[in-house]
Amino acid sequence: MGALHDRDFYAWTQEQVRLLRRARDSGSNLALDWDGLIEEIEGLGASEANELTSNLARILEHLAKLAWSPASDPRRVWTSSVKEHRARVRIRLRRSPSLKRRLSDLLVDAWEIALPRLARSLPSLRDGSPLPETCPFTIDQALDPDWYPPAPGPKA
Repeated sequence: MGALHDRDFYAWTQEQVRLLRRARDSGSNLALDWDGLIEEIEGLGASEANELTSNLARILEHLAKLAWSPASDPRRVWTSSVKEHRARVRIRLRRSPSLKRRLSDLLVDAWEIALPRLARSLPSLRDGSPLPETCPFTIDQALDPDWYPPAPGPKA
């Protein structure tokens, strides 16, 4: 079991929760706080997913600013932030590769987190239309180390 912990921490947490529930439900006479243990290990797995979502939200926020903001000075900072958070995602996925299958769902959650941040600094698109409610970027675009949206053209 230790090998799974080292290979895929998120999968390990899911497996441990499953085994603890089975032991609890089988009437084990071990004097353990079964529900507390299950909750704590579930929390460890949730933390992995939450950290991934947080990094994805920052990537999406800054990709959107790169795509839609007319500002030129902060572009270098936004690009640097995207690079940093892409690296954080890669590291997290190396630690917990089973989270890869959840990336599409996490991207939806990440956009929901990024949207209010964007709305504060970029209340609308250059043409005046509102920010999109659904994520305009694919997971492949978000994680591709070489992909950035084209800079916006001059305001019409």
